[in-house]
Amino acid sequence: MTKKVYRKSVFSHFWNGTTTNAYICLFIHSLILTVVSYIPINSNSQIFDYSFHMARIIGLAQSLDNGDYLPHLNYLFINASGYGVPMFYGNGLLYIPALVYLLSKTATVAFSSYAFLIILGSAWFSYYSLYQITNDKNRAFLFGLTMAAVYPFFGYGMTAVVPLIPILVYCIYKVLYKNKLNPVLLGVIIAFLLQTHILSTIVLAISMGILVLFAYKKWSWRKFLSFLASIFLAILLSIGFIFQYLEQIKSQLFFVSWGLRDYPFKSSWILDAGSIIDVIRNFFFPLTLLFLFVGYFFYKQLPMLSRHLLLLSLVLLVSASNILPWQSILKYSFLAVL
Repeated sequence: MTKKVYRKSVFSHFWNGTTTNAYICLFIHSLILTVVSYIPINSNSQIFDYSFHMARIIGLAQSLDNGDYLPHLNYLFINASGYGVPMFYGNGLLYIPALVYLLSKTATVAFSSYAFLIILGSAWFSYYSLYQITNDKNRAFLFGLTMAAVYPFFGYGMTAVVPLIPILVYCIYKVLYKNKLNPVLLGVIIAFLLQTHILSTIVLAISMGILVLFAYKKWSWRKFLSFLASIFLAILLSIGFIFQYLEQIKSQLFFVSWGLRDYPFKSSWILDAGSIIDVIRNFFFPLTLLFLFVGYFFYKQLPMLSRHLLLLSLVLLVSASNILPWQSILKYSFLAVL
């Protein structure tokens, strides 16, 4: 009788293959990334509304210090007159950075703690989601390591929703592809998304809608009702935030300015949609090109979810280019502000 010998991967030797050790290793990995990226986080992020989000953290800290634990105004804006930022941007993720500021009295340390939460959340939720989908700890661990490393050099406004994207995809996958209804978890994730960044929530709603369309062969009324239940639960959980947001947008007019000053970077970088070549070159080149080639040649070998996610990536890639009429018809639609 022959005895089977199972070889452990490099990752298994490193973190011993247990889920607990994986989370600990990802925590250490995220902490190291935050520390070594301390300067880039507090400098490169400045073209991504760094000062705005820094002011959100410091303003919340001031409110907490004065006993206002659920502030509707941030008094750091408009020369201490106050501005209703929390009515449009949920403060949920900012409480820990605000407490860090109150303890350290150092704004850059507080902002770095904010970045750490996003990096750590991206690592942990990516690991959890892929492990639930594939039941492969090594692959999930590698995914967690990768997702944590992607964001230290980006801004931390809209990327605050990034930790929730993998688990959002997992929730959709669980209902659509595995026929396991989970309206509660999906509803909670949608509520968190809505109260973190509204525009990103709209983009993700459109993206997940496209993903559902790709999987039309798996539609059923039970799944449709489960999705509706999740949306209803998300609205209930966010009802206070939604009401104050609607009150604000109905009580006054808001205008979108298409002309921005060219400092500290050219406004055309964010206002003008480039060609498809520009988009490929600007987004993780040459990884994007490699991703497209690998996806094309191995498409038939991919699982169904991977195929649909690859197609969704292509749709989003094209949507970010000037192939769509962003400077004409779509310029005056709600999509233009996304």
